[in-house]
Amino acid sequence: NTELWRLRATLKSAGADPYEFLRIDHDSIGFRHDCEHWIDAAEFDALTQGVMDGSNEAALRESTPALRQAITLYRGELAEGLFDEWCGAPREAYRTRFAAVLDFLMQRSVGARQWHD
Repeated sequence: NTELWRLRATLKSAGADPYEFLRIDHDSIGFRHDCEHWIDAAEFDALTQGVMDGSNEAALRESTPALRQAITLYRGELAEGLFDEWCGAPREAYRTRFAAVLDFLMQRSVGARQWHD
């Protein structure tokens, strides 16, 4: 209840109607995907998909600009400050993917001797 209250208050303070973005019923709370929105985590997922799904090296090399964009989206842990059980596994998955992207970009830069990137 407290987190839902905070979420509603945050949306209201940003001038948004919480029910335009949230689907709330007796059993669950979720995000309404039919509203106009942009979610940094979803963008991060789209930009980094190839890093964790086993894409070939050539495809990853072509996606280097997208991976660089993705690392700018990662600004800390998912739902930082929230300690509910549901966020533990996704939080670790994002942290792992972020580390994999950084590792890939670092190895690529070292291999190409691109010290300024």
